[in-house]
Amino acid sequence: MKLPEPARTLWTRHREAIERIATTPGGESRIMLGGGTLLAARWKHRESTDIDVLLPDRDNLNDALKNGPLDLAAATGGEHKESSRHRLKVELETGMLDVAAIKPQMPGLEERVDVEGRNETVLTSAQILRGKFYRTDRSITRDAFDFAVAADKDPRALELAVNSLDMSETRIICHNLLASNDQMVDDASETLKGIPPEYQHHLKRVGDAAADAVLSQRYAQVRIRTTETGIRIETRTTNGSERTEDYAAGKAVNTLTRSGIAAYLSANSTLQWVGLAITLDGLNRVGWSGTVFDSDNSAPEQQLDETRKSAGLPPIENVPENPPRAPRPAGNGDHTTNRDRNDSYTR
Repeated sequence: MKLPEPARTLWTRHREAIERIATTPGGESRIMLGGGTLLAARWKHRESTDIDVLLPDRDNLNDALKNGPLDLAAATGGEHKESSRHRLKVELETGMLDVAAIKPQMPGLEERVDVEGRNETVLTSAQILRGKFYRTDRSITRDAFDFAVAADKDPRALELAVNSLDMSETRIICHNLLASNDQMVDDASETLKGIPPEYQHHLKRVGDAAADAVLSQRYAQVRIRTTETGIRIETRTTNGSERTEDYAAGKAVNTLTRSGIAAYLSANSTLQWVGLAITLDGLNRVGWSGTVFDSDNSAPEQQLDETRKSAGLPPIENVPENPPRAPRPAGNGDHTTNRDRNDSYTR
């Protein structure tokens, strides 16, 4: 992956300082690159000057704060702009280093790729978009532009990110984007640079376009089946787009995680997705084919139990609960705006 300038120079010049901070007393030193610069590298849709880094093994960044033994500003020749136990921003001449001691959204989707000559762990576009959803109340124009462009450049990433939210969270996000449209349109000429001609039209309705893009990727229906060869996941979004994905039998936990279905179920269903994964693996072992989950079924646990019985599988004991979800996005999706929008986003 080739990062756009000036972010490329920022990273290659200072990544060793980040690596020193990443190492914990226990020896872990994972670094994950994310943020708009990675989207810009993949989509080439705008300029981006910052480097966003997650250090998922660190509990805090105390030793990297001002006057600490690993003071990041002193190591890079920059200036502390924001400092806390879990996050710090250091401003340099060409951009910002934004370092956070947090775990990624939608964990398990990360990828290992070559970034400027080194093998690095990077967040997928879905994970980056998911993280941006939690700050839509701040009316960040570049985030809204990224949502709008994602619908064209990588609708699958937007689909995964949106469906890791429940409908009430989606309402909040769409409300924030719609309410901020006029402000973001005014800001676009100053905050968005290097926009290719094919995306210029989004600048005239940044917030509205972003809300439309988010809503368009909500699932209208999800079906999960077992087949003779493995697992089939069928989805249909509200814009009518249909997708069918086939996965090999075995390791259903990984299948549900990588497909985004684990995050979808955690947010939108009472069904424990780990129990579903156990069932899918069991059904594949005994050669049972058929529908195991249908989002139109209002009793998914009963459907799963009946499926296990028909296949001769014993009940699952002590099904692990879905892991806790991230806090809700900031904002109030119960309020409407004064736009003539027909309020489709509130449904």
